[in-house]
Amino acid sequence: PHFVSTTEEYDLDQGIWIKPSRTSRMREKRADFVAGCLGGRVIVAGGL
Repeated sequence: PHFVSTTEEYDLDQGIWIKPSRTSRMREKRADFVAGCLGGRVIVAGGL
């Protein structure tokens, strides 16, 4: 798997992807996870 520490943010009001800052990186690199929307929240589960 390819492990990454980057994050991505989507602005719903503007309809654009926001470039991540250095402070928005995850502390631990992750791979093979899934994300979905549930009740207006983004849920990320699983991974290595």
